[in-house]
Amino acid sequence: MPTGECGIQVFELQRRLAEKATREPKHRFDNLYDLLLWNDVLDEAQRRLLTHAGSETAGLDGMTRRTLQENWETLRENVQQQLRDGTFQAMPVRRVYIPKRNGKRRPLGIPTLTDRLVQMAVKIAIEPIFESDFAPYSHGFRPMRSCHTACAQILNMVNRAHGNTRPYWVIEGDIEGCFDHVHHKKLITLMRQRIKDKRLLDLIWSFLKAGVMEGELYVKSDKGTPQGGVLSPLLANIYLNHFDQWFRQRARLDNKTARWRHRKEGHANFLLVRYADDFIILSNGTKEETAAFKQEVKEWMDAELHLTLSEEKTSVTHLTDGIDFLGFTFKLTTARSTGRHCVVQYPSTESVERAIRRVHEITDRRTLMKSPEDTITALNAFLRGWGEYFRHSSGKRALRYVGSHAHMRMWAWLQAKSGMRHGWREIRRRYYRDQTWEIGNARLFILQSMKIDYPKHRVIPHPFLVGHIASLDHGHYDPYLNDWRGHRTYGPEWETARQAALDAYEGKCVICEEAADDVHHVTARRKGGSHASSNLIPLCRTHHREAERRNSQVSHQLREMTLVSGEPDEAKVSRPVRGGVL
Repeated sequence: MPTGECGIQVFELQRRLAEKATREPKHRFDNLYDLLLWNDVLDEAQRRLLTHAGSETAGLDGMTRRTLQENWETLRENVQQQLRDGTFQAMPVRRVYIPKRNGKRRPLGIPTLTDRLVQMAVKIAIEPIFESDFAPYSHGFRPMRSCHTACAQILNMVNRAHGNTRPYWVIEGDIEGCFDHVHHKKLITLMRQRIKDKRLLDLIWSFLKAGVMEGELYVKSDKGTPQGGVLSPLLANIYLNHFDQWFRQRARLDNKTARWRHRKEGHANFLLVRYADDFIILSNGTKEETAAFKQEVKEWMDAELHLTLSEEKTSVTHLTDGIDFLGFTFKLTTARSTGRHCVVQYPSTESVERAIRRVHEITDRRTLMKSPEDTITALNAFLRGWGEYFRHSSGKRALRYVGSHAHMRMWAWLQAKSGMRHGWREIRRRYYRDQTWEIGNARLFILQSMKIDYPKHRVIPHPFLVGHIASLDHGHYDPYLNDWRGHRTYGPEWETARQAALDAYEGKCVICEEAADDVHHVTARRKGGSHASSNLIPLCRTHHREAERRNSQVSHQLREMTLVSGEPDEAKVSRPVRGGVL
């Protein structure tokens, strides 16, 4: 297994690439292909790959995560030899379909584990370079950025503006099948602006042209980057960054004086916020000007990127009518305290309705064969994940509504489980404690108790340049560093304990079940906490930051979870089931 020192060396490599790319915006990088042969790069690629929940899914060759781990040294040597000889060939991806919210199905391409390993190594080499070029208003699939940073930027753009500079009209943009329609030659042309290494570009080209297997049928890849590949999100961002840079020039974002004069003459100015293939454009002009700009964007997308804006989802909307973006509604309203116009953000009606449907699925009568503890655990997992995402808004009312609905559904489920048709009072007497349902060691999570954390806009630093000197010299934990794992502080045994904790939870955050980036000590090291598995819990970066805050909601949740499991607090004794078991 790779050690923590491996991560430090790879981060140093990425830092140097990022510094060079930032200092010299026109520089074209060569000899990047040789980096793929480094043991440290492949070891780090393997470690990152195995922390992803998707590493459990095999590709066409049937190789599993276990095989990759057990035969790592041999596999690494084979990959290095193939890359060195130029004989490495990407295999076709295995096509699977997952349901979408609108009833349609989204195609996913599952590469082999070996292909994913090489793709991860390529990503390690090129991501610091292109991160230096990406626009500050692009937030999808980028380190240190998320849906919440995109939402915070929207609120900042609107609420800090005043007078005739405030945007009121919005273009809600959605690119139709973006991942499936990326033009391969155009993508390589855009990458050549930064990458001079022909061998690396040829390798990326081979991944793009690997093809797809649907059952027994092979389908050639003429366009698109298959969703499911490690490289696909980065390649899509490189492709769409061409749109971001065009918008920067077209909207004069680098010339405040020109924008001020343009507005003074009565013309519209525009601002952009993009998350992957979804974007919104804010306009302080008239509806006609905004509609004309929408048409201009549509024509440019078609001519330059060979992409089509969805007619169904792309529209011009006034902020007083509200717009839906990333699961939230943004709407212009009047603040009660000041009487000023401002835009508020809260969970969209569709998001709340989906939550209600999910609660119904978990507490459906068809689940009555499950134990009450299992049902409460499943409900808690959903409520915590949903609440953690939507509490970063003015969503107190939505949290209360969904939480109350979950409470009533659980009440009805317990009554149906007990067989007491008219025994709702008896159910309440037996299992209702401290404003929630409690059965054995399981307590229904009170969603409305979550603290509302209003999104705050901040300047996001370069993810590969922030705090690198202080972190490496002083050996403290810095959540901004993707590759620093605390080896110097926690000792050489830390990496093994960390990986074991990730494996135990399948590489998922215990709060939201997304891919875990970090492993948290429930009892801190400074308070005597150990590397024992009972004291380690995998978390995504967002929840790890919250867990490090004293008395935060997440820290309380983690403490509650460990008390329920009986670890690591040895003094805790199991509580008996009140009123018996249903």
